[in-house]
Amino acid sequence: MLTIIELLPILQVEGILNNSLYCLFRRGLVYVFHSKTLKLMSALCSFPLVRPCIRPRYCQSRRQHISDQVDHIFGYWSAKYILIGLHSQHTQSRAEQGKIETLASDEDLVRESDYIFSIVPPRDALATAQRIVKVLKENTGIRTTPLYYLDLNAVSPCSAREIANLFQDPSLVIPIDGGIIGGAPQLKTDTTATSTMSRHTDSASDWYRPSIPQSGPHKLIDSPKSGQHLAELLKVRHISDEIGQASGLKMCFAATTKGFMALVIQSFTTASQLGVLDELKKEMGQLTPAALQNAERGIPGVPPKAYRWVREMEEIAATFSEGGFDKDVFTGISKVYKTMADDTVLGLEKTGHRNRGTTADDVALAMGEGLQAVKKKSE
Repeated sequence: MLTIIELLPILQVEGILNNSLYCLFRRGLVYVFHSKTLKLMSALCSFPLVRPCIRPRYCQSRRQHISDQVDHIFGYWSAKYILIGLHSQHTQSRAEQGKIETLASDEDLVRESDYIFSIVPPRDALATAQRIVKVLKENTGIRTTPLYYLDLNAVSPCSAREIANLFQDPSLVIPIDGGIIGGAPQLKTDTTATSTMSRHTDSASDWYRPSIPQSGPHKLIDSPKSGQHLAELLKVRHISDEIGQASGLKMCFAATTKGFMALVIQSFTTASQLGVLDELKKEMGQLTPAALQNAERGIPGVPPKAYRWVREMEEIAATFSEGGFDKDVFTGISKVYKTMADDTVLGLEKTGHRNRGTTADDVALAMGEGLQAVKKKSE
């Protein structure tokens, strides 16, 4: 019987990496190669671990509860987190503080993995897959069984096909197209520290989980190495035998959420500069209260992600181009996020370390300041 490895010190570390994120399963061990934030990681991990990630103060008091639930959710799976490709001293020190083990190379990754889940900034999706291909080409015989490579990046169907086409030999790698739709897992009922400790979470059904559609000729659920268990745990569903369909679905969904965020950021910023932001919110509260609620709840979370969303909007533009539309709309939206990331103080924001833009009003203010600064430089 495998032992559940203690993860609580790791859950107290947020946003510690800037390289690739992978999740892979090998001989009953769960490895996560982590990038950006543990909240992102939560989309692929045991769901009861998400709450202490969001509210670290609950970690110590929930130690036994979490350990029990990891055991229940994963069954015979053990959990372990490993990082690869640490760059800055800050990243290295935070990894050491979190007691996170490191891998030396991509070769170790490919050699030891049964599954790789690639979730990186969209601009890095192709390069990440190419790293795996490079290892396979330079290390003949490194694998004796096929490696499942699930590309869950926010890319267009065309990009998804380009990535899948890198893997031509199914005896080495089985590519699967996919995407993550929805937010991080969370309990279906609101909790406090007291109720969280006392409530027994019996199964993953007690948790909201994002949807992970997948497409392509191969199904994760058919993998002989506990594929059904893994697919059920992560809420993976097969929607088509054609590579690119799952990515297309992800892009169409993201257009309605991240596209909306860009529009309300422009609207709030302009209203702020005109001095009518309060009046705008008053009108929205009366006529479109749900839109106002979504804006005020969602806008503050955008700044740390803006640099990632630049390329994602471009990928949406490419997706809509396949549908016959012009690319101009989402190419323009990508520029909103590029402005936020490159021309304002909001581009310095990191998940878990926030200074500006913690409210929708301050995001609008900071965006206005950045735009005015750019205008003055051009004059």
